[in-house]
This record gives sequence, structure tokens and C-alpha cells, in this order.
Amino acid sequence: MLDKRQPIRGEIVQPEDDDYLDEYEEYTLEDRSSGPIHPLSAMVTIALDFFWTIPDLVATPTVVGLLGTAFAIFLINAFAVFLIQYFVERDYLSSALAKGFAMGIVAGVPYPLTGTIVGGAFLLPHVKRQLLGSGK
Repeated sequence: MLDKRQPIRGEIVQPEDDDYLDEYEEYTLEDRSSGPIHPLSAMVTIALDFFWTIPDLVATPTVVGLLGTAFAIFLINAFAVFLIQYFVERDYLSSALAKGFAMGIVAGVPYPLTGTIVGGAFLLPHVKRQLLGSGK
């Protein structure tokens, strides 16, 4: 004979007591104190900025090549940040698109200065929180 609490194929079983759920707080988008950009988005921006340093330097003599590499890194970084913000951070679609677009512009600036500074600025509070243990 089957136990009442064991599910039968295709049946959804609710727990008899849900007291264990009281210790968990409900997570909402408004409760986040992690900053505007997910740390993975900041790391992707910094990494792509560094990985595209050599193509930027090679394309410097030709302005068209430099514009091409800047546009390519813009597209790659904007898409990566959008995916991270939408699926990992669970931002709204419009917010994730805007953040992806903004970080794409930052990474698309030729040479690895702008993306590193902005990505590092967004990453610094997360690193501080992890090292010092402050916050959630």
C-alpha cells in the first residue's frame, strides 16, 4: 500500500503542513540590494573588454576596422548582458534590454579602459559585500 504523501504518477501532492515555509522570506524585485547590474554582467563586460584589446590594436590603423571591432563587441556584450540580466537577475524585459544596450556601449568604446572602469565600478560593491560579509 502506498503512503499518502508519496506522489502517484501525474498527481500533485501538497505537503500536509507548510510551517517550514514561514522561515523563508518572499523574494521580490524591489527587495534586491545587489545593485543595478548583476556581478556576472560586470565580469563579462570586463572580460570582453580585455579579450578585444588585440583586435582593437590591430584595427587601429584602419578607422573602418576599429569601428567594426567596436560594433562587434557592442553586439556581443549587449546580448550577453541582456541574457544575464533577464534570465539570471530576472529583470523586466525593458530593463534588461536597456542595461544590455548601455553596457554594450560601454564595452564598445575602443581600447579596454571604459569597460574596465565601469564594469569594475559595478563589481566593486559585490566584492566588498562578499569579502566583508556586510549586507545579505
